[in-house]
Amino acid sequence: MNEEQSIKKTILDVTLKFLRQGNIDKISIRKIAKEAGVAIGNINYHFQTKDNLIKMAVNILVKEEIDTRTIPEDIEKMQPVDILRHYVKATAGFLVKNPLIAKNSILNDLIHGGETTNSEQTATAYLPLLEKVFNRNNPKEHYILLEQLLGTLQVIFLRSNQLQKYSGLDIYNDAQRDELIDQLIDNLVGKGTV
Repeated sequence: MNEEQSIKKTILDVTLKFLRQGNIDKISIRKIAKEAGVAIGNINYHFQTKDNLIKMAVNILVKEEIDTRTIPEDIEKMQPVDILRHYVKATAGFLVKNPLIAKNSILNDLIHGGETTNSEQTATAYLPLLEKVFNRNNPKEHYILLEQLLGTLQVIFLRSNQLQKYSGLDIYNDAQRDELIDQLIDNLVGKGTV
């Protein structure tokens, strides 16, 4: 790794440290530069803006979450729909444990889109599961179902106060969140009661 790459990595590592501490709103370029032992100009050179730096760091955190999800021990015995439930519940758990990071990520994905967003990383993980659940050779249908699922999860997270007010479901309560996800998956696969 050359010096430029090393500086960039150090800046990202410090930003990740601050994000993991839950200080996304309090992160400043000055704090990052001081902690990383670099000039502010290095941050601007490598990332252009604080938003770009935060976006890149959040993408790394989400990729780590996706890559390190626990695989159920009995996955070979599980139905595809139950595997999908497991991973959606893990995603939702990550969102509620990291609300500021999640909000930043979701809003950025909705505003800017693109192939490198966290939503796309999640979609890449979910799409093969949806293909197994529906067991049909219809990529268009699978993608529409995928967007329904991701969009619903994003809106539920962003509007969690309204969800609780009107339905009584609290996404920060593990059991209630799992119940909600079960209902969403059931609705998606046509077993829902709503």
